[in-house]
Amino acid sequence: MVHWLGTELQTPPSRFDSDRPLANPCPVADDVTCIYCQSAGPFSDEHVIPAGLGGDDRDWLLKDVVCAVCNTKVFSPLETKVMRSSPLAIARLFYQSRSRDRGGKTVAPTIQAPVSYFDDTGSGLLLEQQLGSGGQSTVHPQVIVVPPNNITVAGSDVATMNALVDELRSLPDTLTICEKFRDGVEVRFDLTPLTWNGRSYVVGVAAGHNKAPADAIWLEPLELPATEIVGILTPRVFRRSKGPMVCRADSLADAAVLLSFVRANHEVLAVPADATATATETPGIHFRQTMDEDAYDRVLTKIGINLCAHLFGAEAVRAPAFDQAREFARTGSGRVRMLPVDQAKQLTDKFPRLPRHHLLVVLIEPASAGQVGHAAVLMQFYGGLMHAVVVAQGSSGLPSTSDLIYVVVDYEANSITRCTPDQFAEYAIRVGAEMPFPF
Repeated sequence: MVHWLGTELQTPPSRFDSDRPLANPCPVADDVTCIYCQSAGPFSDEHVIPAGLGGDDRDWLLKDVVCAVCNTKVFSPLETKVMRSSPLAIARLFYQSRSRDRGGKTVAPTIQAPVSYFDDTGSGLLLEQQLGSGGQSTVHPQVIVVPPNNITVAGSDVATMNALVDELRSLPDTLTICEKFRDGVEVRFDLTPLTWNGRSYVVGVAAGHNKAPADAIWLEPLELPATEIVGILTPRVFRRSKGPMVCRADSLADAAVLLSFVRANHEVLAVPADATATATETPGIHFRQTMDEDAYDRVLTKIGINLCAHLFGAEAVRAPAFDQAREFARTGSGRVRMLPVDQAKQLTDKFPRLPRHHLLVVLIEPASAGQVGHAAVLMQFYGGLMHAVVVAQGSSGLPSTSDLIYVVVDYEANSITRCTPDQFAEYAIRVGAEMPFPF
């Protein structure tokens, strides 16, 4: 048996209680101050479950509960970071077809990976690529050095390859190379001019700036992924689907040599009109992400607090029992209790995996003799590991509920439903969940 916070988690019964409706009450704020920073506003609507995770359900919005500063200046950047660079980001890319963007528009999910390669067995090269919705790989248009003394053009389609070639045929006599450096929270851009002397580009003197010009060529190092690869990584110039041109080389001097080589040989850069794509049944995709674990934990904590605010009212999460979790979610200071990975694996096996759904479970254990009480929220996204976050603890001031509360999120339909244990059992069967045994 798995024990969490001193409470044995009971498997939900399989009989549906038809007398209890699937209600989704949205409590009105009891006190008009922000639950996170206690300011008096102005306020903005806050999604209980982030819209990017399929929680764009109007019945599950906190109104006059979270101020606009906490919502847009604190939590929105955190959520964006987690949606694009975390385990959630990878699962979201493969399982969720659409996501809400700024302004309410729907877009395909994307991930942020500074290094992402397609291992092309045909050419023996690692090609710059991007993973799209459903894990579909798109090779960026690129001009690559092929040892010992050749260049080639690669890409997913002739049009984008020709567009890059046309740009490179008209390289100006003076280029600006941009390098990005981070020192803590401070970001600096070093801009270095390259000047054409009739035969090659000459590296000038770098100068620091706080902003990168739009027409600069970005310099990124040749970085091999920490995975088993077949292809080789050589200097190249490429364009991602969005953003500036990028030169991948180990140094400014190498970048100057590469761009000089491209300019001197621009006449031979050509993409045949009848060029066709080659398919690979089992493509090797290699990429590296930089995950901010602190941001990840803060977003999970915020989701737990928001969920309790929606279920029990805003005044409930203003109680001192929630102080530590609220402060951690807003500022990152302190910590909250999380379920260790080994226990998470055991806990995951106790619940059904819902296709196309996230599962959240609220567990309240009141204080008893010699034991402080706890409020924990269990969260399973995309059928993965069950996370558990303690959002409140203390001898008093905890919400009160006599049973587990289940919340299921249909992330394709942006629909959220609250269930009793009986209702959840029927819901899980209805959506074709993979059931643990016995359920």
